[in-house]
Amino acid sequence: MATTVSTIHTHNNKGFCKVKYSSPECFEIEYFDNQGRSFFVEEYPNLKLSEVESIAEDWILGYHQLDIKEEYNYEV
Repeated sequence: MATTVSTIHTHNNKGFCKVKYSSPECFEIEYFDNQGRSFFVEEYPNLKLSEVESIAEDWILGYHQLDIKEEYNYEV
C-alpha cells in the first residue's frame, strides 16, 4: 500500500494529484478528477521525490501530458 507524500491541486478546481511512496525504490503519482475519482496512476522507479513532485506540478500547470489509453474526458 502506497503512502501519500504530497497532494497538489489545480488552480481551477478541475482535479488534483497525489505523490505517493510505493516502495523503497519507487514513487507514483495518482491523478484525480474534480469529483475525487482516481483515473490514472503513473509509477516512477529510481527517481527522487523532488523529481516526481516536479512532474506532478508540471501536470497541474498543463506541461505534463498523461499517456492514457482508454477514453476519459478530462482536461486540466
